[in-house]
Amino acid sequence: MVGLSYAVPLAPNLGTLCPLRRVTGVPCPFCGLTTGVVATTHGHLVPGLGANPLAPVLVLATGVGWMLWALRRSGRLATRWPVHPGLWRWARWALGPGLLFLWVFELHRFGYA
Repeated sequence: MVGLSYAVPLAPNLGTLCPLRRVTGVPCPFCGLTTGVVATTHGHLVPGLGANPLAPVLVLATGVGWMLWALRRSGRLATRWPVHPGLWRWARWALGPGLLFLWVFELHRFGYA
């Protein structure tokens, strides 16, 4: 993510990458995610949140995942890390409202709501 966040601004402008927005003009819940990740990895948290609130969460989750992977590889963490079953129930419950929040956020950001 960090490496690509420095390469993306150097790429030629291809327009919007979102297929839904390109075809219909309506943003999807993930519109602005690339911009948000680039801003967050460059240390600009507020613009990252403004582009897509999921971006800083995704960057943080990726960093934690890398650290856990490194700890497991070094032997400092058990190879099998049990995930509490309640976490999966909570994640399934939060998925729908989370996507709805992101979509309403993006519709508002682009002036549709």
